[in-house]
Amino acid sequence: MISGNHDSDDRLNYGKWTFEKQGVYISAIYDGKLDCHVLKDGDTEINIYMLPFVKASHVRHVYPDETIDTYEDAVRLVIDKAGIDESKCNIVIAHQFVAGKEDPLLSGSESIGTQNVGTVEKVGYDCFSKFDYVALGHIHSAQKVGRDLCRYSGTPLKYSLKEINDKKSVPLITVNGKNDISFELVLLNPKRDVRHIRGKMEELLDPANISSPDDFIYATLTDEDIIDNVMGIFQQSYRNTVKVDFDNSRTREVEKVDISQIAENRTFEDLISDFYKQVYGCDISDEEMAVMREAAREAGVLNEAD
Repeated sequence: MISGNHDSDDRLNYGKWTFEKQGVYISAIYDGKLDCHVLKDGDTEINIYMLPFVKASHVRHVYPDETIDTYEDAVRLVIDKAGIDESKCNIVIAHQFVAGKEDPLLSGSESIGTQNVGTVEKVGYDCFSKFDYVALGHIHSAQKVGRDLCRYSGTPLKYSLKEINDKKSVPLITVNGKNDISFELVLLNPKRDVRHIRGKMEELLDPANISSPDDFIYATLTDEDIIDNVMGIFQQSYRNTVKVDFDNSRTREVEKVDISQIAENRTFEDLISDFYKQVYGCDISDEEMAVMREAAREAGVLNEAD
């Protein structure tokens, strides 16, 4: 078990020595040593290396005299310092943004941490050339990176709306020696799927059209009229509805607006009034404007004197 970029290193590392006595190995903090555990089965012996998520700053702290400018510099140095015997069967588990000739397919929250793809955060898959199999975490979609035996396992469940069409699986690795490694993707069928449905609310919630009501539902409504308590209505039929949005003439008109020019030389009241009328088709009342002004003051958008 290794730490990822969303984990608390110290929390995950707590009690590692106790767990190790039970055959559970944790490597959450890189301290200059690439942890390795040896598995034996008859004549087959495998070195399993554990590389937790590292940044250049982490490794620079351990090796202050080395030149480390990028994530790739850091990972290469960690591996070089590990003294890996390439004549043996070596497997590494790692949590980094690793790319081949093309960048891996992003599908979920990992894209937040990889907005600088192609610059400091990318690590080339050839960094791991000393390993016979590379088991990667971080990217949500299962896929190979550069070579068949360098793979992201992907997440076991769909954690993002972008993953709706993904087929989730677990890679089952078979090792019979250094030059005899294979894998099989075992498909996973969750109790509740994540689905995107689209159309008018009356059609989507028609009992004849409702299927698998316990699934996690993302609904896009094409109704032109504003519908009050739309989430509550949907959850009466789909109890695990996670999001409802609209795609109609009003929302498409909003998308066309150049946001950078909206606020130029305009008062708070003008902006709120225009937005309200665009969404609801009528003028905002004085009472509603007062509520918006109070919310804006609390958020620091308006000064107390405004």
